[in-house]
Amino acid sequence: MIKSYTSKVTPFGGIHLIHKRLSSEGVFQFIDNELGSRVSTVGFRYSDIFLSRIYTAFCGGNATEDINYIRENTLQPLKGITIPSPDTILRGDLELATQCTFLETGSGKENKININPVMNKFLVRSAVKFKQINPGDTNLVYDFDHQFVPAEK
Repeated sequence: MIKSYTSKVTPFGGIHLIHKRLSSEGVFQFIDNELGSRVSTVGFRYSDIFLSRIYTAFCGGNATEDINYIRENTLQPLKGITIPSPDTILRGDLELATQCTFLETGSGKENKININPVMNKFLVRSAVKFKQINPGDTNLVYDFDHQFVPAEK
């Protein structure tokens, strides 16, 4: 008699290697230490939310709701992370969001800007931790990007 073994083969098996590497580098603790405790009392950490979003994108997802399929078919066996529902991910986004500010230019035009000190600090510290920037470099310029909305004129 031949024994039958079942295994879940996924085209995104490389995500398990990425997850293992991020775990060994202390990424989960770094995210949670930088962003602190969640406002919500639900048992998901910011690292769960961030990495679930990143893993979803790596596995071809392009909407928050794609996490449902990817969680069931690829991410379930990952250790050290709990994959939240799309609703929990979106609540986490709102917890970290800031209100927009409106600034009036000299010509009277109103510009909407969004300054998020918590996320700005987190992104810079992430870039330093992962050796994307050298904090000793005196020529660093932190810039912002404009969003252009095409219009027919």
